[in-house]
Amino acid sequence: MKKKLFYIFSGLLVIFLILIVIIYRLLFGISIYPGENGNTLFIPSGSSYNQVLDTIESNLNVKNPELLDWFAKKKSYPKVIKSGRYIIEKGLSINELISILRSGRQTPVRITFNNLRTLNQLAG
Repeated sequence: MKKKLFYIFSGLLVIFLILIVIIYRLLFGISIYPGENGNTLFIPSGSSYNQVLDTIESNLNVKNPELLDWFAKKKSYPKVIKSGRYIIEKGLSINELISILRSGRQTPVRITFNNLRTLNQLAG
């Protein structure tokens, strides 16, 4: 009887550990890759949460968009949408992407003026 209970609890423990590993890999494993349309996310000011999700899905390859939506809501991203230009160069986890978007870590934009020689001309 004790052996039977030991085997049952051992089996349940193994199944529980496997589920934990699967959930961890879904949330914190690489599941977002730069897409075919480029790796730039441009979020205009005043965008709604659904517009941001559409932008992410159209510009990036997301393995599980429903999980992205759920995790973003759990991290309160819909309340803290920050506009800007974000460049995704490598594969990211869902957690990393939401953290980048929530903190507003944008990629700087380089602007070059070819017809101006001095700062006074730019100011004028």
